[in-house]
Amino acid sequence: MHWYAWRDSPAVEAFCSFCQHAGHFDLAGEAKPAWRAYRQAVRRP
Repeated sequence: MHWYAWRDSPAVEAFCSFCQHAGHFDLAGEAKPAWRAYRQAVRRP
């Protein structure tokens, strides 16, 4: 499993077209669907 960032980036970066939206949390700190999927994937039985 790989993720790019815990939280979305507030700045536009010329070298990265997806960085502003690559986090598990948005700029307000709200969990995005990817966070729930990540938690479920790493949960131990």
